[in-house]
Amino acid sequence: MKKKTIISLLSLCAIFGLLTACGSGKKKQANDTRTTEMTHQSTTESASSTILSDVQLDLKGMQQIGKEGYGYLYVPDNWLPFTDLDGSDTYQYTREGYNIVTLYSYTKEDLAVEKIDQLAVKNAAASYYYGMESSNIYENLTASMSEVAGREAYQVYGTVKSDGKILCAWFFKTEKNDKVYLVSLEGDKETLNQVLPYIEGTWTATK
Repeated sequence: MKKKTIISLLSLCAIFGLLTACGSGKKKQANDTRTTEMTHQSTTESASSTILSDVQLDLKGMQQIGKEGYGYLYVPDNWLPFTDLDGSDTYQYTREGYNIVTLYSYTKEDLAVEKIDQLAVKNAAASYYYGMESSNIYENLTASMSEVAGREAYQVYGTVKSDGKILCAWFFKTEKNDKVYLVSLEGDKETLNQVLPYIEGTWTATK
């Protein structure tokens, strides 16, 4: 079966050399026959190992960030707005330009699908994974199931070969089923351990 060429968000980052902006860039994607296997992993094996379902997150020293249509979540209050150099319309916050959280969403038109269902979410995540894989920038790539605010999510995870920077991205939909939401977190291990639980535990579609 012939595979169509996919220009994913991560591929764009690789082309422009903007590793600090991975997860950015709005591009329409056609339906693709390549679907990367999304395997279930235990929480101790996935990038979500630091979060427990019964943990009460402390919002002291945190700020809510977000944008209508992209969703809202909490990050440390010393993080600042970040503008991607490629001019994309993602919503981003950063600490020192290295640790970055990105919010974005895809419509049916963006994904070239008739409806936003779980298959559309899976294919968007698979395309993202394929972009990371084909860029040859990342290693230790994994694709697993996770949760964001109680919603099933496809999680893509990898590390940058050159400096060990970690990228973790989540793809999911809400009850409205009119968008596929993307949240990505990239940075050092310490930041991931600190911020990841807040992404998975505090994301909301509206304020």
